[in-house]
Amino acid sequence: GPRPLSLFGRRRRATWPFSQGAGSVAADEAEMVFMWGGLYKLCYSSDGHFTDAANSSAALAGITVRVLGVKSPCSGAPTSAARDDGCIEKERWECFFGHEGEGTVGSCQFDFREGGQGRLGWTVEAGTRSRISWTSAFDPDVITSDGHLSSSHPQWCADATPDTAGLFEQGATGTMLDADKETHAEMPLVKSDQSAPFSVAACYCPSYFREKGLGCTSSDGSGVESCCERFNEFIQHIGVVYFWTMRICDLDNYSGVEACSTPYRRVLPQQRFVVRVLCPPGGGCKGDQKSRIKLVALTQETDLPSWRTDHPCKTERGGVLQGE
Repeated sequence: GPRPLSLFGRRRRATWPFSQGAGSVAADEAEMVFMWGGLYKLCYSSDGHFTDAANSSAALAGITVRVLGVKSPCSGAPTSAARDDGCIEKERWECFFGHEGEGTVGSCQFDFREGGQGRLGWTVEAGTRSRISWTSAFDPDVITSDGHLSSSHPQWCADATPDTAGLFEQGATGTMLDADKETHAEMPLVKSDQSAPFSVAACYCPSYFREKGLGCTSSDGSGVESCCERFNEFIQHIGVVYFWTMRICDLDNYSGVEACSTPYRRVLPQQRFVVRVLCPPGGGCKGDQKSRIKLVALTQETDLPSWRTDHPCKTERGGVLQGE
């Protein structure tokens, strides 16, 4: 399974060779990058096997590494489909919006709170400042003639200032949201003139002041107000936020050149119609024949975040339809 020290195509390994003469890890082997936040212990083995054999290994007591950042369950837990080194970048956050940006505040949120309130398997090792932001929207996917994903064009955290003013209502929430063990973050509502699905990368700032390469509580007085205020300080990529939408189409124009050019907002009993689900870029949909849609009764719970285990789409039987 994936290991904490496994990001960005660097040396992904569980152990490192130790140079006795230098008294440290060899220079060409010392590149370590943490994928997850958390608390870690440093271990040493005299024979490199870390077994129960006599004198084989010893935990270096008192040496604790504290890594500020988010940890996800992508080690293979049932709540995640991503299972590999660097898998936190592939984690999914599913959100939605309706016609003319219709949506519900609270249905698209990041929640690492303890005590069963947050998303199952997700935790955060938070510093003085702990904030969430996002990238510009992904470019459109390249799809093969038979409907399979050929290539995608993702955006990466801390690369550039995101250009999403045309996607979200800015309002009071802003584009840098507090999220820690006690506070969850809610994405802003989608603008009313947005009609196409889209995707952004979710980015986390681990109490980082990039200008001086220091934490928020540094001794030089940089101060908490200087941290996590610039997009290049949101350096941890914690998944992709897929914004889904759908169309209610007439039988005569749901595909082909017209492709539901005149969508509807409601239907009547005994009226035949087609539901067209629009896939967000970045591999939002799978190119197989297993996709399904399900209709459930509208309740307050249907506006819960999709990752909630008690979401009606997961708990209600409903009516299951096969997609194309």
